[in-house]
Amino acid sequence: MKGEYFMMKNHGLRRFFSLLLAVFMVCTLLPTAALAEDTTGADETQSKTVVEEQQDVPPVEDGKKEDEAVTPDGENDVQPESDLNSDANQPVVVFARDSSGITISASCIGALFLSGSTGEHTVKDITRTVYITRDDIGSKNAKGSAVARFTGSNEAGWTLVIDLEIGNYKGSIPTNARITNKDMSKATGRVTFGVTAGKDVATHITIMGASSLPDPAPDKPSDTAVKDLLNGDAVKVHCSTPNSGHTDATYPLKDSSFTVGDVQGSSGNYTCVVTVQAAQYVTAYGNGHTLAGANESPKTITLKHDGTKWTVQTVTPIVFNVVCNTAPAQPTAPSDNDVKALLGENAVQIICTNTQIGHGSKTFGLIDGTFTVYHNKNNCEVVINYFSPYVDAFNAAVNVPAGTHIADNSKTSQNQAKINLVWSDGKWTAADAPAKHHVLCSLQPAKPTAPSHDDLSNLIGEITVNCTNDAATHTPKSKGYTLIADSYTPGKVEGSADTGYTFTVTVNAEKYVTQFDTDTNATHTPRDGSKVVTLKYENDAWTVKEGKPVSFDVACVAQPTFDELKELFNQKISVECNTKPAHAMARYDLIAGSYTIEDFSTMTDLPTCTVVLNSREYVKLFNGTTQEVHTPENEVKRVGLVLNKDGKWVVAYDVLPVVFRVSCVPDAPTDNYLKDLLHEKVKVACINGVHATLVCDLLDGSYHGSGVQPDGNGGYTYTVTIAAAEYVKKYNAVWPHSLVKDEPTEKSVTLVWDADDSEWGFADPNAVPVIFNVECLYTVTYEDGVNGSVFKTVSFPNLKKGEATPTIEDPIRVGYKFAGWEPTVAATVTKDETYIAQWEEVDTTFTVKYNDNVKGKAFKEQVYEDLKYNEETPDFNGKPERSGYTFTGWNTRANGNGTDYKEGDRLTLTGDLTLYAQWRKNGSTGTDTTSYTIDASASRGGDISPSGRIFVARGNDRTFRITADEGYVIDDVRVDGESVGAVRTYTFENVRRDHTIEVIFVPDGQQTVVYGPDDTGVSDWLNVDDHVSYLNGYPGGLFGPNDNMTRAEVAQMFYNLLLNQNVTVTVSFADVSADAWYAQAVNALASLGIVQGVGDGMFAPERTITRAEFTVIAMRFAELPTGGTNPFSDVRTSDWFYAQVVGAAQYGWITGYTNGTFGPNNTITRAEVTAIVNRMLSRSADEDFVDDNAAELVRFNDVSDTYWAYYDIMEATNSHEYEWDNNAEEWTDLA
Repeated sequence: MKGEYFMMKNHGLRRFFSLLLAVFMVCTLLPTAALAEDTTGADETQSKTVVEEQQDVPPVEDGKKEDEAVTPDGENDVQPESDLNSDANQPVVVFARDSSGITISASCIGALFLSGSTGEHTVKDITRTVYITRDDIGSKNAKGSAVARFTGSNEAGWTLVIDLEIGNYKGSIPTNARITNKDMSKATGRVTFGVTAGKDVATHITIMGASSLPDPAPDKPSDTAVKDLLNGDAVKVHCSTPNSGHTDATYPLKDSSFTVGDVQGSSGNYTCVVTVQAAQYVTAYGNGHTLAGANESPKTITLKHDGTKWTVQTVTPIVFNVVCNTAPAQPTAPSDNDVKALLGENAVQIICTNTQIGHGSKTFGLIDGTFTVYHNKNNCEVVINYFSPYVDAFNAAVNVPAGTHIADNSKTSQNQAKINLVWSDGKWTAADAPAKHHVLCSLQPAKPTAPSHDDLSNLIGEITVNCTNDAATHTPKSKGYTLIADSYTPGKVEGSADTGYTFTVTVNAEKYVTQFDTDTNATHTPRDGSKVVTLKYENDAWTVKEGKPVSFDVACVAQPTFDELKELFNQKISVECNTKPAHAMARYDLIAGSYTIEDFSTMTDLPTCTVVLNSREYVKLFNGTTQEVHTPENEVKRVGLVLNKDGKWVVAYDVLPVVFRVSCVPDAPTDNYLKDLLHEKVKVACINGVHATLVCDLLDGSYHGSGVQPDGNGGYTYTVTIAAAEYVKKYNAVWPHSLVKDEPTEKSVTLVWDADDSEWGFADPNAVPVIFNVECLYTVTYEDGVNGSVFKTVSFPNLKKGEATPTIEDPIRVGYKFAGWEPTVAATVTKDETYIAQWEEVDTTFTVKYNDNVKGKAFKEQVYEDLKYNEETPDFNGKPERSGYTFTGWNTRANGNGTDYKEGDRLTLTGDLTLYAQWRKNGSTGTDTTSYTIDASASRGGDISPSGRIFVARGNDRTFRITADEGYVIDDVRVDGESVGAVRTYTFENVRRDHTIEVIFVPDGQQTVVYGPDDTGVSDWLNVDDHVSYLNGYPGGLFGPNDNMTRAEVAQMFYNLLLNQNVTVTVSFADVSADAWYAQAVNALASLGIVQGVGDGMFAPERTITRAEFTVIAMRFAELPTGGTNPFSDVRTSDWFYAQVVGAAQYGWITGYTNGTFGPNNTITRAEVTAIVNRMLSRSADEDFVDDNAAELVRFNDVSDTYWAYYDIMEATNSHEYEWDNNAEEWTDLA
């Protein structure tokens, strides 16, 4: 938008308008106007006011001379300041100036008026110019205002007028802006001004209170429109004279027979009445008729307008009732010939009731001498006296001898011997022809043939087999089959034409039960059942008489019960010692829980299964009897069973009795025996060479044994596992030490049993002594040098030599500048060291000011003097408030381009400081204007858009797009210091606090390397080839991307990916019930050593998992890499998760925060887990495929396509086929 210049040469007048401008901007609660400051001055000229004429809008002021508009000396762009959006349609009033006086020009593309019900509307092309001299205004200190209003009416339309008052001048500026479709009678307005560069004045015209006009009444429909609307079905004439024989007649509306009334009603309920006179329609009906009564004419038809068109409300056609002028003549009786002609060949129907013959029925015309006509006024009866001639005609028609058919007396009630005639419209009509007569046939039908297989299949329909065993686990429990060839025994056609014909079919169960066994993979009995279906022959076709539907109830064969097996194995399980003959063989009954049933099959003629007997319980009993420990040669024995035809399980081959052969086991060595054997065989050695080696005996609580184990060659071993902790603890009494990196925390010594000497000895003499290598630990301490008055002493114990020296933030001391540490902090730890803070006193004092940024109009400036160096800024006294505005914080620059500070922030002074209040004008809706900042930055090699400090209103979303320059790639994106991966977009949703987002670009080829699953060993454990979904969502279509991951969810996720899920479970937990959804996953992974409990036999499945715990579990599927550097300042070599976290970072699976920490004890979200696991598996969603096929994917209501982990989550939750194309995963189809 372009503005004009004030051209004024008098500096006094310039200062007047500058002051006037400031006054106007303060008065924000009233419609105000301001005039910009003149820099040139103005000559006084003759007073004149000229209203520029545009269109047909008359000038408001009387006695003012009209003139043409003065062309401005130049134009400037005006940027309006308003609550509304500035754009090309923004309304602006520009005040211009020149040497002849003040020119006020209302010129804008559109003025905005608002209504709660109608939204926003724009009045187009407003232009009007008024010239005013200083004499018109009067006082230099004149104040002014501007108000927008509308004049006119709803009928004539409304004109926008701006009322202007400046000093003595009062005038109205009519514009060419017209409103014809809104009610502006209660609209009021304001004109607000904003200044750009201290010159041009831009004005917004806002009109409030506009409302919608009532819907205008529709035009009355024309005669032609009414006729078209009724569509030729408007009027009916009905003769009500009895026996007149006159039929009704329907007519379209006739010209001049109707009138259309005026439109009545109000908005949404407009009607119109059409009045119809009867005369033309009675004349058209003819036959000498008059209206049946005085109230028969006129009649009306009501029309209603539905907002777009007229519709008919009255039921049409309307009816005019008429009567004959003369009584109708009575009809004469029809002659026999008239009746014969009237009925034609449809007078008498002969019906053969023997349907098996197929004669059916025939109709005939009247035969002379067989009927009589009886007449009574308008009615006649034609009575059939003799049917014999018609029966003869029927015999001839069906080509049978005379006398073949006789009357069927059983159908007498269905016979009809008369036909009724009715006089109507001047003629006789037959009401109920033909007359009916039923006959019997003396002929015998031919015997029907037996139905075919297809006939039987269609007639019998589906044959169902139902399993009645409620405990059956197979599916389906019931199934239907079509008739199977050779599954039934057909009978013969039996009966006669008199008694009817029947046919029986016996359906046998065997083939259907056999097929049911195949479909259910189970065996069912009985198999020899049968069902009989009886058919009957009627109407030339076979139908089912009885026996349908056909179904067979069977029961499936179950595995043998414990009682059945106990009887079978009674005293047939024995244990026999190979070592000592004195240990007599013992026989046992079957023990519950000592066996499993495998290979149960019902696919053969006789069901079979295998009983797998475990030796454990029987050897335990044998040990109790002999008072010695034994080990079996074979842990299990297998016995095959078969179900005989008597329904009993028997041994399939002669393997009974079952014999478990065992050997005696030596006793485990006692603690004293082990201490003697390992006397001075445990050592602790300092690799720094500073401290002497410690030689120890076995310490109580530092070791445990494996139990005596067979070695597979008839001998026995016993393993002693020694833990380092107690020995290192004892060594640390001299100096703190820790195990060397990669030094095992436990070491084992294997003992072997010498049967000849009956003693235990070392399997490998070189395995002792057991040596634990340790290294010295040091402490780094920081002190303030002033007895703790600045900060308490900070110590970092247990540091290893060569480890990076931990640091603390530079301390702050009021009145002093920190000058460093004495001695200078070393880069790495080499010994115990204490660093003392050094200080330089600062004598200078500083001043802090709190400025309202509106020249004291909101609050008086608060000044705090004599503040020392590093002293915190004092709080603002009170609460910053400004009428019509909301305080949003402080800034070090008045224009807000400095550093922002929230209310209550404390700063450390290093110089004088002025904080300027920042204000946001309250919107008309009064909504919360709280906003937060997002600081967006990027390294060299690309851009993030938007960038810098971005303000976001509370609760809003903000999306950032990331683009790498040519030759660079995105290496990482970190949100609030935490990596979210190399994403191209990131959306902050529902912003409720300040955030940061940082992008790191690197030259292409130098990005962080993510190792493949074959390189890390993950592919040995997890399914990396089939891209199956491994995570599911929650009910309600949610994924919970920001929810913390639980230990149970992690176990289930990795179990879903496990290559071999057939895991022998050896570990279980008290808080993991067998029916828990995660039980199988937790127990399997625990048995594999992937996950561990939390102590006391508990797993804590619902506890959220930490970043360290998750990383350790993930790394158990990989091989620990050697070497590598620790990138995290909060991960120490003594941490239990150290090796796994450093390894995961080396593999490229994880990154830390921007401050160099890992946050091992922080929780981890479901979205973060998907990103890490996809890197483990080398899986990456095909973004183009996902975008193109979004409707077919599993998607979630709480994961938008702008969410940072959207594609990672799509990869994790959608099974798909894929190909590799240029090292990129390309999806080909959904699985």
